[in-house]
Formats: sequence, structure tokens, C-alpha cells
Amino acid sequence: MPTQLFPTLLVCVELTTSVIRSRCLLHRFKTVATAKRHDVERHFSSCHNTFNASYSPGSSLEVEEACELKAALGKQQSFFTRSMKKSQAAMEASFRAAYFLTKSKKTFSEGDVLKGAMTVITNALFKDEKNGPEVIAALSDVQFGASTIAGRVSTMSEDLTVQLDRDLSTCRWFSIQCDETVDTISTVQLIMFVQMVFDDISTN
Repeated sequence: MPTQLFPTLLVCVELTTSVIRSRCLLHRFKTVATAKRHDVERHFSSCHNTFNASYSPGSSLEVEEACELKAALGKQQSFFTRSMKKSQAAMEASFRAAYFLTKSKKTFSEGDVLKGAMTVITNALFKDEKNGPEVIAALSDVQFGASTIAGRVSTMSEDLTVQLDRDLSTCRWFSIQCDETVDTISTVQLIMFVQMVFDDISTN
């Protein structure tokens, strides 16, 4: 993440240029109202007025302290970034598992069976590997419960409906084909297939 320091105050303020905000290195998580110099100076003088007494402005000691504070903040941000990526990966895996179960015409409750089987396999394959505990922990974070799988399927269904409405409103031509199926239940269900052609002659 690109950062820069203000000429004299950058010892305690980090400016994140991607979102135009300044962050206090001494407060770690506290963000100054704006990146304007007078706001940064006001924060520095009101919250850290003893800093210059300990670290003379422009001295090598001040620069060293600023670098250490910036490195510490970077480690904290990196930790939260990794945690967020793991959480997103676990959610994606849960959606893919829900899609797999649905395509395989399995009940939502079989998600727990699938996770149990995957846990047994993962423990057998990775228990002696260096990254084994990390792989096993990542699998345990994935939600396979029946209610979760049902929610994932509902979300995907709603998204597909939105995509279908959008494509139908923008396509030039479309054709509809109807069929019936009993799927996994005895009640006959209507299936509709839609083929769309767009202005660039692409189809969907």
C-alpha cells in the first residue's frame, strides 16, 4: 500500500494515497479527519505534544522511530489482510460446495457428510506435511451446514435471476424452449431454457 510522510510530521502520520487519508502511526488505528496539513498538525500537537521532546525533529533517532512505527503498522495491516483473504476464500469454497451439491442433486444436509469426508481425507494426506495444520484449519473454517448451504443456493438463485433479467432487457433476440422434469421428487416441474442473441452477435 503506497504511503508517504509529511515533511516534519510524517514521523507519526501515514498518508494512504489510494484513499487519500492520513493515519497516525502512534495511534496505529486512528485516522486523522483529512489529509490536510493543518489537520495533521492539530492532531500531532494535541495528542503527541511530547514526541518532539523525546525525538528531536530531523534527527536520525526520529527517522528510526518513524520507520519502526511504520513497520509495526504494516504488520498489523498485513495480519488483517490475510485474515480477510482467508475468510473470503472460505466463503467462496462454501458457495462452490453448495453449487456442487445442487448440481449433483444432493440434499442440503449432505453438506455435513461432505465436510466430514473431506476432513478425514485432509487429515490423512496432510497430517505430516509442513503446512498440514494450516490446510486442516482452513477446511474447518468452511461452512457446510444445511442452513448455510440452503442460504448459499438461495443467494445464487437470486443472482441468476438478476442476471437473466438484465440480459433479457439488453438482448436483441431470444428464444424459449420448455420441458418437464421430475428431478428428485415425484411432482412434475416446468423447465424453461432461454437462448439470447445480443447486438454483437454473441449468445448466452
